[in-house]
Amino acid sequence: MNKISIIVPVYNAEQYLDGCINSVLNQTLKEFELILVNDGSTDRSGEICEQYKEKDARITVMHKENGGGAGATRNLGLTVANAKYVTFMDADDWMQPDMLEKMYQVACKEDVEVVICGYRYIFNESRESEENYNQFLPSQKIIGSDNLKKFFVKHFPDGMVGYPWNKIYKLDVIKTQNLQFPLMRRMQDGIFNLHFFGLAESCFVMEDALYNYRASQAVTKKKLPADFYDLLESFANQYYAELKKWKYSAEKVELPMVKHFLNELVSCIENLFINENTNRKERYENLELYYRKDLVQYMLNKNASITRYSAIVLKLFKKKKFGILSVLIHLKYFLKTRMYTLFMRLKKVGN
Repeated sequence: MNKISIIVPVYNAEQYLDGCINSVLNQTLKEFELILVNDGSTDRSGEICEQYKEKDARITVMHKENGGGAGATRNLGLTVANAKYVTFMDADDWMQPDMLEKMYQVACKEDVEVVICGYRYIFNESRESEENYNQFLPSQKIIGSDNLKKFFVKHFPDGMVGYPWNKIYKLDVIKTQNLQFPLMRRMQDGIFNLHFFGLAESCFVMEDALYNYRASQAVTKKKLPADFYDLLESFANQYYAELKKWKYSAEKVELPMVKHFLNELVSCIENLFINENTNRKERYENLELYYRKDLVQYMLNKNASITRYSAIVLKLFKKKKFGILSVLIHLKYFLKTRMYTLFMRLKKVGN
């Protein structure tokens, strides 16, 4: 029996796919199955997947029509996964050579349902940047449903627990409980983990940074879908609904979510001004719509620690100083895309 199933959603990833696949094939742990799910790519990604399949019997390739996002693609991969543990990988990332072996050994030794490792945040491979850093938590074992939930709400959604690619999950838990990724274009990872940790009884956290996450430097309209606010609101509402099921008092544990929501609200506001397909009238109308949202008002009235920049943006937003807001956001966009070194220095000060 395979020890770990690795499910990789693939969509137009030909630039990075070789590195991703080879990082799995070069693992020190050899008893795995690699499930590549091609989500209707229009580049050579599907062909690349098939080429690797011909070379290695441990690789399964599935093809589907594009749609449903990474969640639907991962769900399809889960239907054929048959190892003891499962992990999920992004097609533009890569693993350290001993990632699977180390995590599997810990999972078996500690007899836990999920293992979490640290990761390396790669902001830009072409330059030695301080923005490339390791993210991790102290090594620890968490036993018991209540302790695991407390751990989860402390580190969610911006901490280590929200991602699926720095974890191996006991597949039996997922299949027995019929857990699936929601069909959301964004933030489906967090909802999946929200439900998994609500059911799990045991977890082990490793300090080792074993996964390399490639982040994007670009700030473009393509980064956020037009309905991003709707996705954000759905994400927050599902979180609060789950807390209610857990019989948790939201006010006692919600600050990490409030902080996340406010920072993402700033991203929504930025996206309106950066999006070249909307005019000023449409932008201001959308800002008014955001402002009138009950959830937005609820979050704005909470005392959460956010960056200076985000605080300024939200202050201007609340005062409806949309003209000044536009100047500020475009200045940030200019600095980030044209004067990157200066932007990073200012960002450190702003944080």
